[in-house]
Amino acid sequence: MPMRGIIRQDDFVASIADALQHISYFHPPDYIRALERSAKRTV
Repeated sequence: MPMRGIIRQDDFVASIADALQHISYFHPPDYIRALERSAKRTV
C-alpha cells in the first residue's frame, strides 16, 4: 500500500487551476458557459 501524504493547500489550488486551464483549452465555449450557469445555480 502506498504511503499517503498531506496535500498542501497550494498544491490543491494549483491542481484545480491546471484542471480549469485544461477544460478551457479542450472544451467548446458552450460547454464552458453551461458549467458557469450550473456553478451559479449551486452557490
